[in-house]
Amino acid sequence: MSIMQKILDLFKLPDATNSVASVQIAATSTYTPNPKMEQYYKREARKKENNLNITYQDVAIYDMKPFDLKHQFIYEHFTCICLDTYNLDKAYEYLHNANALIKPFYKYFKGTLLPNKIDTNPAIGSNLPVSHLRLTPYTSTMRKCKYPFYLWLSSHGNHGDFYLYKLYFDQNGDFKKGDLSFTSKNVST
Repeated sequence: MSIMQKILDLFKLPDATNSVASVQIAATSTYTPNPKMEQYYKREARKKENNLNITYQDVAIYDMKPFDLKHQFIYEHFTCICLDTYNLDKAYEYLHNANALIKPFYKYFKGTLLPNKIDTNPAIGSNLPVSHLRLTPYTSTMRKCKYPFYLWLSSHGNHGDFYLYKLYFDQNGDFKKGDLSFTSKNVST
């Protein structure tokens, strides 16, 4: 058979009888889905959807300029508590919930004390009030964040200050405290 004939054979239509037989064989075989694989595909689809909702630009702003965040991003990913005499009970409740959330991971904290009190006086710099611990959404996009834990405080007293305490795990897996950032500017909507 010549080379030209072989090339022409490649473009021939398949035999109708053979193709019908192969289709019938495929139709008779039963497919049983694996439940673990189904769960895996659902998880991956959910992850993909979450990643589409958070852009890399948001992540970069979130990591480097926490006070320039978009209002919607803050609203969705932070719990901000305005500390005042009328809502101290709620603030303490949030604080206890935060402690309960991080207690199972206490062995990784290497001597770090859990927050245990709330001080409403914004003038005290050494003992800043703590409102709530919020874990960032764990998606593949958010893994680019340098600081996975944030303590966020909004105090609308005389100064209207915002505090952000950044906590993170270093390369050795040790729990470290980051810098405390504060500003007197309100977050723009």
